[in-house]
Amino acid sequence: MPTGRAFAAALRTAIEATGIAVSGPNCMGNLAARARMMTIPDDRITELERGPVAILGQSGGIVMALHRALLARGVITVMR
Repeated sequence: MPTGRAFAAALRTAIEATGIAVSGPNCMGNLAARARMMTIPDDRITELERGPVAILGQSGGIVMALHRALLARGVITVMR
């Protein structure tokens, strides 16, 4: 069995060779804003609308907490 570093190197080589997109670890989902595509599998943001404000963060949990707080205060709305 390869060591963790050897496995990581082999994985990196395979990813670079194929061009496949990889996310994680500890990923709550993916967002491609330009394509309006999300792979967040629960009750989180379900539709993207263009607007004057963006929320960026390293922690999906913190970003979602901010999103819920802004929704609750009427600062942003969800267009359906």
